[in-house]
Amino acid sequence: MKETNNEYKYKVAVVSIAKNEEQFVSRWAQSAKAPNTELWILDTGSDDSTVELAKREGVNVLTKTFTPWRFDEARNYLLSLLPDDIDFIINLDLDVILTESQFKMFSGYGDFSEYLKEAERKGVLKRWQMQSITLEWLINELQLSEKTLNQQPETF
Repeated sequence: MKETNNEYKYKVAVVSIAKNEEQFVSRWAQSAKAPNTELWILDTGSDDSTVELAKREGVNVLTKTFTPWRFDEARNYLLSLLPDDIDFIINLDLDVILTESQFKMFSGYGDFSEYLKEAERKGVLKRWQMQSITLEWLINELQLSEKTLNQQPETF
């Protein structure tokens, strides 16, 4: 977390693992771009233009093949190479994009870091270094928290 004008900002990494995903990578990158957010892909042996397209979109690209293929090893390898100053990691598959309603939800908070600060303030998200979450989990939890915080207490 870095301090900007006496206010803390979270640094977020949106990550994915790829192999031959050229049809999705540009759309994914455009969907996940936000202020104070880095995009990272671990390419596991593409023989199409996935890597070139990702780099053109400003995505940080790492490459490594795994034999035999093991998703857990690929994910752990990617996470181990992320910068130490990343506060939160959002796993977003390359064939997934942020929907219009998700964009609206994020736009109310400015960017991912504002959204995460709001989630932490509401007690939905406990911060610790390198917490890895999925976008779907975060959105679901914040929506549930919003409902809980807005409920009127029962009176007897």
